Amino acid sequence: MMCPNCNQQVRDGAKFCSKCGAPMGQPTPGQQGQAGQPMQGQPMAGQPMQGQPMPGQPMQGQPMQGKPIQGQPMQGQHMQGQPMNYQAMGDMHNAPPKKAPVKLLIGIGVCVLIALAAGIYFGGGFNLGFGKGGASGDQAVNEGFYLKDYEIYSTNLPNGEPMQITEELFGDSEARDGFYPGKGSELVKVSKNGKYIFYPDNMRGSQDGSDLYYRQVGKEKFEPVKIDSAVSYCEINDAATIVTYYRNRSLYQYDMAKGEKEKIASGVSWTFHVNSAGTEVFYVDEKGTLYSKKTGEEKVKIDSEVSFIVEAYENGTAYYATSAEDAYEYRLYYYDGESKEKLASRLVIDGEEAPWAAKDKEVVAYKTFDGDDWEMSAHIAIKGTVTDIDADEGWLFAVRRDGKEVFYMDNVDSNWSEADLFRISIDGDVVNQPELYDTGVSIKEYLSVKLVGEKDVMYYKDEDSLYLNKEKIDSDAEMSYRNEEGAKIYTYLTDCDEYGEVGTLKKYENGQVEKIADDVKDYNVLSNGDILFVSDYSSNYNEGTLSLYSKGNVTKLEDEMTRIYYDMIY
Repeated sequence: MMCPNCNQQVRDGAKFCSKCGAPMGQPTPGQQGQAGQPMQGQPMAGQPMQGQPMPGQPMQGQPMQGKPIQGQPMQGQHMQGQPMNYQAMGDMHNAPPKKAPVKLLIGIGVCVLIALAAGIYFGGGFNLGFGKGGASGDQAVNEGFYLKDYEIYSTNLPNGEPMQITEELFGDSEARDGFYPGKGSELVKVSKNGKYIFYPDNMRGSQDGSDLYYRQVGKEKFEPVKIDSAVSYCEINDAATIVTYYRNRSLYQYDMAKGEKEKIASGVSWTFHVNSAGTEVFYVDEKGTLYSKKTGEEKVKIDSEVSFIVEAYENGTAYYATSAEDAYEYRLYYYDGESKEKLASRLVIDGEEAPWAAKDKEVVAYKTFDGDDWEMSAHIAIKGTVTDIDADEGWLFAVRRDGKEVFYMDNVDSNWSEADLFRISIDGDVVNQPELYDTGVSIKEYLSVKLVGEKDVMYYKDEDSLYLNKEKIDSDAEMSYRNEEGAKIYTYLTDCDEYGEVGTLKKYENGQVEKIADDVKDYNVLSNGDILFVSDYSSNYNEGTLSLYSKGNVTKLEDEMTRIYYDMIY
């Protein structure tokens, strides 16, 4: 049986998709028609998304990367009609097609990436919530958040007594009838300083979005504060003083100290990017015009016919792509804060070849079409300077967050099952020559190579053997999206079921592998290294047992809970 929303194969008789959480046999909220029909703003596999081009049609005002699909969460920043910004995670993902014609890839590539964006809530799922796998942060927050009985709870560790966060998450029967495990999770966030949790409440079936509240983490007597209603998405600045949110096609900012909101833009598409201070917003309006808006200043028009923002930076610079009205052709631009510069024409944007940018430095890897034979070439740009990459088939780029390393696959075998892995180091503004990192690297369906820790790289060989920095860690393993740059503890599943969703949870730390538990469906590594996990999970009833692993001991916390919110720290 196939999921009508994300095309994932699921068990016969399942009530919900184990990947995207969509209900089987009925449309998800926002869908039109019957189950199996595309959700509004999202394509079925191989079908165009509204506002997304097939060959010969332009894409206007619709992003490739950035914010979350409405009702479907992603790490930090993803919105309706937009695929996941994997570049922020430094991933290589999606197995390539078996040498499908390049012209066909152009037509379906955007759809492939968006279909993945609608994807994974459990197992190797999206980073939806809380904790950085042992990463250092402004403040260690060792609470977990989860869904049970249609409400959001906090584990309230170390006290051990769960605390209900929401009052009535699903405010009417219509909203509850449209329930799926990830509903509303794009609004569940913890501020970077660990002080506040932001969350939805009182979702109603007749209203887009939900009421948005915040409260102090671990403070049961702290009264919830309502920010606004009908909110679809929000971002919190690092200091937890400004909340930028999307409501009814407009952007607002909420001053937490004053308790006041201000509309900063109207007629906004789902594409926007806010800096860490909350003082500058890049956004694309519904006509495809890209603007920059700084606090206390008038908006500045940057360009028109903009399709998506690749990445924007703290110093007010950005990479973005445009498309023409009369041609299926995308162009890549760099904006230096004052003027724009075209870096490339005929930019490749399909699912495996989308531009990949560093988060902290102006570095982007991308591919372009050359000539009329649809051959492709690879490039790396640092600000406005472009370096051509000598690669035969270079694809599936992964860019280190700090912009100092780029990895890519090349020399793919005839079965499209293995390839060589290459590394490019970047010193300042100098792009060095590619060097062979490892051979025989396996190409997996969802995740092939991931940049983790400060300088580590994780990948597969021999189909399902997990490697870290050329050393084998384990066999029959499923890599986790929870292993991020900055992490100190790497987690993964082994001996998984045929869907790769349930298996034995293990952690790798300081060169040692430790088994945590069997029959694990989902898990989250807290800031202190403890691990919350869900076991004995029923896909039919969307319920499982929540337990806590701490220093070699396992404690059961809850029965019949639905899901964990993880990696919510923004």
